[in-house]
Amino acid sequence: MPDKLIELIQNNDETIKERVRWAITYVADNHGMSNEKLSKYPGCATSTINSYRRKITMPGLDFFVVFLYKYGFSLDWFVSGAGEPFPGARAKYPKACGPDGTITITGTGGTGAPFKRIKAPLSFRKMAQEQI
Repeated sequence: MPDKLIELIQNNDETIKERVRWAITYVADNHGMSNEKLSKYPGCATSTINSYRRKITMPGLDFFVVFLYKYGFSLDWFVSGAGEPFPGARAKYPKACGPDGTITITGTGGTGAPFKRIKAPLSFRKMAQEQI
């Protein structure tokens, strides 16, 4: 995993813990799973899942990879809070969602008509912001 991603995770410890707690609770509630059942797939102890839900410890990168893959969560959302935790979440869980990834580009591009709003992934948004 790139060093910048690890640094981003470390610098956003508390907000990431909150999103991890939300995601684990969402999966437990919507799939009828206990901490014990949730611990089976990533192969960790039940107490580890419990400590994540209570925001005592930060999950390791291995947990993120397994959890994202198994349950379809967005890495951008976990790490930065941008976008939706998973596709379609905004309609039902708006409080869990971050900025929608829509950016507005101002100007006319020489056409006289303003640019339209576009959807852009977080990586593109960051690159665009660095260029400004």
